[in-house]
Amino acid sequence: MLLFELLKLSIVFGLPLYWLLSNNHDRVIFWICATLGVDLLIVNFVGDIRPMEAVGLLYLPSALFFLDRVIAVPMGKFLIVSVVLLGGLGLLFGYLLPWPDTTGVRPWNQQSQGRSLIYMANTLATVSIVIYIGRQVARGFDVWRIMRYLVIGSSVVSAGVIVQAIIGFDYYGYVEYGGGPVPDLGRLRGLSAEPRTAGQYIALGLLVMLLTRAPVKYPRLVLALHATALLLTVSTSAMLILFVGLIFSVLKSTKAMKTVVSAAVVSIGSGLIIRSLMPHWFTFWEDMVRKRLLDPDPYARATSLTEEVAMRLEVFDGSAFLFFVEHPAYLLFGTGPGLISLPASSHIPRGTAALTYGDRIDSVPHMGLMLEVSNAGLLGLGLWCGLIVTAYIAIKRCARGSSSQEDADKWEDVANVLLVFSALYLIQVKPVIFIVLGVSLGAALMIRFRHYPVLLSPVKQGVLAHAGSN
Repeated sequence: MLLFELLKLSIVFGLPLYWLLSNNHDRVIFWICATLGVDLLIVNFVGDIRPMEAVGLLYLPSALFFLDRVIAVPMGKFLIVSVVLLGGLGLLFGYLLPWPDTTGVRPWNQQSQGRSLIYMANTLATVSIVIYIGRQVARGFDVWRIMRYLVIGSSVVSAGVIVQAIIGFDYYGYVEYGGGPVPDLGRLRGLSAEPRTAGQYIALGLLVMLLTRAPVKYPRLVLALHATALLLTVSTSAMLILFVGLIFSVLKSTKAMKTVVSAAVVSIGSGLIIRSLMPHWFTFWEDMVRKRLLDPDPYARATSLTEEVAMRLEVFDGSAFLFFVEHPAYLLFGTGPGLISLPASSHIPRGTAALTYGDRIDSVPHMGLMLEVSNAGLLGLGLWCGLIVTAYIAIKRCARGSSSQEDADKWEDVANVLLVFSALYLIQVKPVIFIVLGVSLGAALMIRFRHYPVLLSPVKQGVLAHAGSN
């Protein structure tokens, strides 16, 4: 399997490096969007490196040289201050006052020193991606094309799930277990690490289709592909993401109602076909929903409302929640970048979670709300909210100042996607939000440097001449 890891390493770094050196930014952005949900390409080197993060690391030197222009816009200030705060907390809780390893068996990359370094490296790579996409958008890269690339990425995930359903081969499991026996999950995951991961990316792809008015309409076959794959993942969290996203879509614009109804009809049709071909799948769905939402934990009963909430959450979120309930002093500044798993390991909820994980968890919370509070406390959460607000303002200013209705529609679509995805981020962390933030940064840069286009050349002069004039 070492050979396979080296092959992945050469692909995820080699291809984007070649494209960056060739100034082929279209292929780089396509690669970033198309591989978001392909966990099969994650490189395990000290920590996990996703294809998007690999691009961010490659572009980081250029991003640093562009930092002065990023800081010049309000959104950029919130972005950079958040990173600086996180770095300071990493130094404090990773080295000066490190969280102890109560188990005594964690490897270096799971201890305070290693986790803080790895998490900060991932953070810098992600910020680098935001800056990279922002710079390309400011130079005139079509934002609708980025939205289409995101749909292509979710289509890749959907196709992986459906192919697995047809051939019955768990290719991710085969690679993960080195060709040995693969445990039957009872659900399909395709190219993703978990069925819920695949389902969540598929749900986000559906929302992009519903929220954008791209000139090239998405065929109903693509909608059917997504709806079928989503049902096959049997992911309640993905369905929740889709449900919440649909509510936001309809509330934001009544024009979305027609598209939502069309998607619902396609989904119901796909569901009926699956039910006729694989009736056991719907039985499994019912069992999953009942266990996740209705049935109490079979191994323990909650003795308080706090414990009841923790037991309903994912173990990583529930453990962090219980930690902050018992140690509210950390709510202001959090526990440091990616370090919550160390103190929260002593607060794993009783029952199934404790039996499964024992006295140790190694992952950060999956909910964005809990993740932001865990990393940098309420202060970090406030900076995140400021980032979203300033991003939204920049997009709306670009929409108002556009020289054509088509350009205005593009930016309105981005505004809708930003609102929905930032709300969903608080429920479930997915890196797709940083693609949207990159587009938002592009809008902010276009407004700020409309009188100095040479700094962003070649630029889309039609937008720059009008953006920010209202």
